[in-house]
Amino acid sequence: MPNMNTAEVGHFCFAAKMSKYSGDVFTSEEYRAWLNRVSSTSAIYESIRTQRHADIQKRFSRIQSAENVFDYKQAGGGGGADDDADALQYAETKPLQPMLSRTSSDKRAASQTVKRVRYLLDDGGKAYIPNPAPTKASEGRQIPLDINPSDFLRYKTEKFDEAHRSKKTMSGTLTVHLYGGRGLKTSTRADLYRDLYCVIEVDRMHKARTSVRTGDQNFDWDDLFDVDLAQNQEVDFLVYSWDPQFRHNLCYKASVYLLPLFRHYKSLNLAIKMEPRGTLYVRLAYTEPKLVLKRTPSIRRNAMFGVDLETIVKREGCVYGVPILVKRCIDEVEKRGLDIVGLYQLCGSAERRKELRLAFERDSSRAIVTPDAEPDVNVITGVMKDYLRELPEPLITDCLYQMLVDALSVCLPEDPEGSARLILSILDCLPKTNKATLTLVLDHLKLVTSFSERNKMTEENLATCVGPALLCPSPGSSGKVPVDFRRPIEVMKHLLTVWPSKPVMKEEQPAVCQGKSSDGEVTTTCRSLPVDVRYI
Repeated sequence: MPNMNTAEVGHFCFAAKMSKYSGDVFTSEEYRAWLNRVSSTSAIYESIRTQRHADIQKRFSRIQSAENVFDYKQAGGGGGADDDADALQYAETKPLQPMLSRTSSDKRAASQTVKRVRYLLDDGGKAYIPNPAPTKASEGRQIPLDINPSDFLRYKTEKFDEAHRSKKTMSGTLTVHLYGGRGLKTSTRADLYRDLYCVIEVDRMHKARTSVRTGDQNFDWDDLFDVDLAQNQEVDFLVYSWDPQFRHNLCYKASVYLLPLFRHYKSLNLAIKMEPRGTLYVRLAYTEPKLVLKRTPSIRRNAMFGVDLETIVKREGCVYGVPILVKRCIDEVEKRGLDIVGLYQLCGSAERRKELRLAFERDSSRAIVTPDAEPDVNVITGVMKDYLRELPEPLITDCLYQMLVDALSVCLPEDPEGSARLILSILDCLPKTNKATLTLVLDHLKLVTSFSERNKMTEENLATCVGPALLCPSPGSSGKVPVDFRRPIEVMKHLLTVWPSKPVMKEEQPAVCQGKSSDGEVTTTCRSLPVDVRYI
């Protein structure tokens, strides 16, 4: 008998016993060929397991996409009322005692997928998924980061009882250095390499986005952002998979509650446990409002930022009476950015914003703001907000700002025209340069709000983003009174509401705005301006 294992011997003996009935005997070669035609027990089990896993993935992949959550709910997915109620709850974060490590747990693992998207269900599943930040074609290959986990404090998102949440909020600037993610595994090995990007939300409002990175489990973004805080509490980190042809899927999520972290520290490194798996390594640094809005005059020669408007306009020689930086930034935004969701709300890369600032400092008329030089329009809006925020005196002077606050308290809702005339009469008292610049800025912001159906920037959203930069007085001018972002936002919202839309001009006069470059050459910076320039 040829060499056979025990199982083959058993089957061979069985075939020999049956040969007296069939008149034939299996040889070892014939038996092996027969085994190849018949599925083994392990093969049958593997087929069942694979099919079951595919069914589960098909069910949950429908709700991982943020764009079809509403369709999933409308179709009755989720398993019942209890699942719907759990899906409509927000993910909360417990107060964290600093320097206290926490371990992961497997509680309610079955509902982790629903938890990752439950914040999207609050608005009917119509939340917008931001695209990744655009990158320059000249950017080279990224060098992998060497992250030492021992340098980071472990942080785990946990459910927090809303009744015990502190009502205190934080304002100022949150600097986020997003190093990268480790252990971002998939539930299946269908795709070994994926394209992922991270979105940073503040109280469920998109604030920043990284570029796309490719990897299997480890992803290095190494992006730096200066996120504006205006009475906020929580920061969310959302990691999406990117595909140019299909919907972006939410893969990982984590939340950080800010108040306990910065009660004792101004900056710290965090290793954030992501749901359902993986770790995100970030550095967070907080800057108080009194430092963000200190409005210290610049002492550097020929500086651009931190210099009063009158000095800048005289130096540049712009006949329109506004700084060239403001005019060029507004022109570029209106040219290619009015339909971008989150305009003036998303902050671009801090490093690229710094490069553009230096370019304007060297020569404001020659700084390149084209799409090839700066593909992310949010970098341009960030530079203009920095310029307005760092003016030695706000665009609306301190005394007139206080008059606006007082006027807003006496405005009557039943007399909107009278209230508008009162507000505009106060603005008419501004200095000439401030008035011309404010007219240009408010015309632009009113145009941005007219595209609110596409860019989602209503008067309230836009006022929250630009109000403190335009209106907040310096802490030194207000004495020991703490900086309050609430009133500037209310005043700015009212200004955008009563401000008339810019009329459409049929006749235009080309190239009327000229400036002087650093070498004395006269350069044209404005493409065209209306003949009848409208002032307040």
